[in-house]
Amino acid sequence: MNIVLKRRCIIKKSKFIAVITLLSFWALTFTAQITGLNSPFDFIVNLAVSIMILAHLVEYLMVRTRLAKTGRSKIYNFLAVLFFGVVYWKPILSDQESNQN
Repeated sequence: MNIVLKRRCIIKKSKFIAVITLLSFWALTFTAQITGLNSPFDFIVNLAVSIMILAHLVEYLMVRTRLAKTGRSKIYNFLAVLFFGVVYWKPILSDQESNQN
């Protein structure tokens, strides 16, 4: 039982760190777009943002039907997956699967 509690604590801490990292990433890219960066850095930031958005769009396309079954708004699900990716949808779908069993 103690191992299960430790595992849950580690998962919660990992999720918190992932959310903070993603929020920092989006805040820094937003700031970089407003302030403007020098030549090599603007390309790197734009490339990173493009890759992140593309990856999260693919993620959303993969899980949208399962997320629709949760009863949450489609727009909310889309934006949450776009900004947070697997950090958003994995716990929801895991809870949904455990409730079905």
